[in-house]
Amino acid sequence: MNRDTNNSIAAIQFIQELSSLAARLAERDLVVRSLRCEWGTFGSWTIQVSRGKDQDAYTKAVLALLWSSRGPNVLSICWDGKEKELSIRQGETPPLSGPTNWQSKLSQRLDDSHAAIRLAEEYAIVWVSDSDGTSD
Repeated sequence: MNRDTNNSIAAIQFIQELSSLAARLAERDLVVRSLRCEWGTFGSWTIQVSRGKDQDAYTKAVLALLWSSRGPNVLSICWDGKEKELSIRQGETPPLSGPTNWQSKLSQRLDDSHAAIRLAEEYAIVWVSDSDGTSD
């Protein structure tokens, strides 16, 4: 956070930067399942994504009433603005459930949210291209 910047302007810039990240990920066929941002808690944020093809297949299965279908693998990327730590986890989605069985993939201290966004995007781009969804 820049103390010289008006907080209302800085908060909007923070949201716009995360929105831009979501748009860039969507261009790479990543479905943004969740995006949470907390300007008031040191600029922390979390984004969860899944591969578009996997999300599409699960949606078709559920619409066809195939209730036992497994959902897509989900990548959860979390920036803790107070601790300045980026953590990335991957979870699987059991039938008719939310993601679970989270496995830690990366935990790294960084200088700021901008650096975290860059690393998060780089990691997600590699992850989406991994054919079996288990990229480390």
